Amino acid sequence: MKENTKLNVFEATDTSLSLNQGTHLDIFVEQNLDGIQGVTEFKKESLSEKIKALLNYSQENIKLNISQKLYIFENIALLLDSGIPIDETFSILEKQSQDKKVKFVLGICYSSVKQGKKLSEILMSFGQCFDTKETGMISAGESIGKLSSSLSQLSNDLSFQLELKNEVKKASIYPVMVLIFTLLVVIAMLKFVIPQVTSLFTSSNMELPAITQNIMFLSDFINNNFLLLISTIFVFIASLSLALKTKMGRRVFDFLLLNLPFVKDIQQLKNQSLFAQTLGSLMLNGVSIVKAMEITRDSTANHYLKNYIFYLIEDVKHGVKLYDAMFLSPYFSEFFISQLAVGEKSSNLPSVALKIATNNHKILSDKLQNFTKLLQPVVMLVLGGVVGTVVLAIMLPLSQMISNISVF
Repeated sequence: MKENTKLNVFEATDTSLSLNQGTHLDIFVEQNLDGIQGVTEFKKESLSEKIKALLNYSQENIKLNISQKLYIFENIALLLDSGIPIDETFSILEKQSQDKKVKFVLGICYSSVKQGKKLSEILMSFGQCFDTKETGMISAGESIGKLSSSLSQLSNDLSFQLELKNEVKKASIYPVMVLIFTLLVVIAMLKFVIPQVTSLFTSSNMELPAITQNIMFLSDFINNNFLLLISTIFVFIASLSLALKTKMGRRVFDFLLLNLPFVKDIQQLKNQSLFAQTLGSLMLNGVSIVKAMEITRDSTANHYLKNYIFYLIEDVKHGVKLYDAMFLSPYFSEFFISQLAVGEKSSNLPSVALKIATNNHKILSDKLQNFTKLLQPVVMLVLGGVVGTVVLAIMLPLSQMISNISVF
């Protein structure tokens, strides 16, 4: 016990005192503690410790992103391949990790592994943190004694997903950001620039061009209803966000992804890549085709594609070949199905599926890069056109006023 520690002290002989009623005493090492039969240390918690306790993670609510899971699986595979026992592997990674969430997960895994539990069982206890594909691949690896190989394959899959997600996200964010920037520039000009010249044009009593009159009307409308417009924009964004969280809203969004021009082509390549990658990885680790497809279905986000895979599974269960079940599919291209058919007929579907996934990923990456390159000059033209229109609306009446002054 440390010196000057504040203690909650009670004597067993005094029945009138309970632990909660004990007297706080400052006790030093040199003091005689005879007669004290029960001692409970009293520690004052700081505000930061209380906040930390409130924000404490649990196995049920913790969630990891793809990068965090990639770090875990990649390093576990690396250390296991180096011959380090699995319990020491988790101990090493827990000490080295700087991420609090990752550290928490590794700590739970370490203590559970020490108790003799399997890694797949441990990951399943984390609620929705790890999906069925991840736990399924690890379970398959454990059953055939190739855990490190399964973890390496899973790391490759996660790296594949992360790269695919970042490419699609990058291509989606660019036009949205440019659109927002253009709107801000136009609103700023209509609110702050146009009102400065409106009074000049009004006092001149001259007939204004139609373009100038329209710009002035928009400027007056924005200035008179600015707060209403801002509120409407925020309400629209909030309503859209809430709608996408509902079942019906999500289904409408999924339908648009699969049917809008250009977007449906991007989604088809993305879905084909993920479908082939997941199916190939699971089957390569000893998972049956039916189980692999069930896990693929569960890891699919799109509602309509998920339902379609469900019917594919039913056909495969009844002995139908996968490529026959996918014939005339609305969600996969004919070329993709013919490639799977080659792999299935040659009894080499897992390896062929992984090659197909890589090929589709490359096509998607090239398509997104070309889209971004083509979009840049179009965006510059639109931005220049919008700003030029506002400038023209100002310059036309100004030039007319200068001409009238020159005449006089």
